[in-house]
Amino acid sequence: MRHTAVSVRSLPFIRHCGWVAAVVALGATLLSACSFTSATGTHLAAQQVMTFAMVPYNPPAQPTVVPNIILDPAFEADAYSQQVLNMIQVQLLTFDNNLNIIGDGAKSWKASDGGKTWTFTLQDHLKWSDGSPMAAQDFTAGILHQLDPAACNTQTPYNDATAVAASCNSNAAFYSAIVGANDYVNGKTPASQGISGIQTPDDKTIIFHLTDAISYFPDQMATQASIPLERSVFTKYGYSYYLHFNEGVAQSGPFMISGWSDPANPSVTDAQHATVLHFVRNPNWWGKAPTLTAIDMPLYGTLDGAYQDYVAGHSITGHPLDFVTVPSHEYPFARDLPDFHQVQTLAIDYFGLDWVDAPFSTMKVRQAFDLALNKQLLVDTIFQGARTPTNHVIPQGIAGHNDTLHNPPDVSGSPALTGDQSTAIQLIQQVAQSCVEKYDTDLCPYIVGNKPVTSSTKKAINPNCPDFPVGVTSGDKPQSTQKEIDVWVSPANSDRVRMAQAAAAVWSTALCLNVVAKADGSFGKEITSNIGKPTKAAIWTQGWLDDYPDAQDFTTNLFDPTSPYDTTSFGFPTGTNATIIASMHAADHEPDPAKRTADLAQIEQQLVNVVAWIPYAQPKYLYRFHTQIQGLVVPVTQVIADQSWSNIFIQG
Repeated sequence: MRHTAVSVRSLPFIRHCGWVAAVVALGATLLSACSFTSATGTHLAAQQVMTFAMVPYNPPAQPTVVPNIILDPAFEADAYSQQVLNMIQVQLLTFDNNLNIIGDGAKSWKASDGGKTWTFTLQDHLKWSDGSPMAAQDFTAGILHQLDPAACNTQTPYNDATAVAASCNSNAAFYSAIVGANDYVNGKTPASQGISGIQTPDDKTIIFHLTDAISYFPDQMATQASIPLERSVFTKYGYSYYLHFNEGVAQSGPFMISGWSDPANPSVTDAQHATVLHFVRNPNWWGKAPTLTAIDMPLYGTLDGAYQDYVAGHSITGHPLDFVTVPSHEYPFARDLPDFHQVQTLAIDYFGLDWVDAPFSTMKVRQAFDLALNKQLLVDTIFQGARTPTNHVIPQGIAGHNDTLHNPPDVSGSPALTGDQSTAIQLIQQVAQSCVEKYDTDLCPYIVGNKPVTSSTKKAINPNCPDFPVGVTSGDKPQSTQKEIDVWVSPANSDRVRMAQAAAAVWSTALCLNVVAKADGSFGKEITSNIGKPTKAAIWTQGWLDDYPDAQDFTTNLFDPTSPYDTTSFGFPTGTNATIIASMHAADHEPDPAKRTADLAQIEQQLVNVVAWIPYAQPKYLYRFHTQIQGLVVPVTQVIADQSWSNIFIQG
């Protein structure tokens, strides 16, 4: 969901003071962005202000909330928003750059009762950005807020019908193992009763009771799922509380949002119309104080737009960008530059399929679409080394990744990344023949045309296509009446647009179908709001970046019918999928790590056999930042954790 070769050169590194002076007027205790600091053995630049480009998810034409950045974790579902949340909020736990779980808001945690009970003890002297003390009850309030059924009310800001990718209770799956959590989120438990499986015996202790032991529970608590909520601020402002972040409230991370602006329109001071977010150090952050005193975050609609500004040495703020994501097609030109960096992410780019509606409710159609693609050729051509071709649902680097994975339709198939076009067309021929024998009004319009056909109409439109029904004929010239199969893709990511266009061309030519790429970001809301129902987005391309480095995030979390991320509706058809889902749940509760890894590898093969997705690439995260910036490391999670910001500084 993250989402022209140009001459590149080293750019002068320019620091600025700008807007920061005005922040003092807020009355908060802020450190000047222009102060000089020093560290042992290092000369620091006098101005520790960083300009960090952000390319939000699916920019709407007329934003109704902070443009495209989700500041409330109850609705967060993309990596861009997750990065901001990791700057401004603490979690119970977090990951270091090597994926080790470390304490964050919690200084210690332990399991008991065979792993069914987890006790977290908070850091001493935790405070909110306004100086108010933070208690265990604030973490409980944060969880109740994220599970609140009222969040699904269309009147809540991030669930507005015009907001792209609007969703509610987006983190519900992270709490599903907690006793009483599912009943609470489904409105079966009165809000006043809370969740029975969460207890706060005192201000420093949180106890979670699980329905069954799961080894990855600490991983889930090392995500935005454990972000606390300042209860007094939420009581005062309700679901619009984040619009008051610039008043110095309700934030708990190393930075806090001090304001928002639109440099092209100086009169803009409200969040809804901002194009730049401004951050300053949080004086009440529990951890090591950052050296950076402020961060400007210009919001871009496309990767290309941000990257072009970085190369040109400017930004919409009027100052050069210090950090930018590199579009994949720029990889060959950027990879040898001194300011270029890359990391293999724990992510999968894939084509999602609508399992409840034709044509992808049919197994043979899904398998044909998968096998028709030469993923090696497409990914190498389009992404030019910036992504690794893959057939996998579970990315390399996570236990359960099946090293002997084979293509569908079964494990006797090939592990090759070049596909099997011959088998693909045979599968489509079989579906076409079934339409001759019995016309299905849902499926057959996509395969043979908009009316029943007979074997006498076997005549190919494309001379390279096999001899199977294609619709009606006019004289000697066959005319297709095949219904259009649209491949949806966000226009904000030009690399994925090219992939969608290339794949659509392959499917049209190789399978003799009517497949068209549609660059329209509205599919995001379409698929999240219609789980279990047909959607206009029968097939789409996007990516899934791990929330935590455990295979469950790529299995149960994405394909279980109770998960808000089952956007393909994989969990709704019965039969084979029910068996696979049961196997996923069994793996979730398997205490033996070796057996669990083996079980997950088998589950991954089963997902590939039925074509739960059509995976095609494991991305690398590509980024550039000026060489004067030191200590900046983007981990495989692609998100800089809150405590890591204290390592970043600007060298003088």
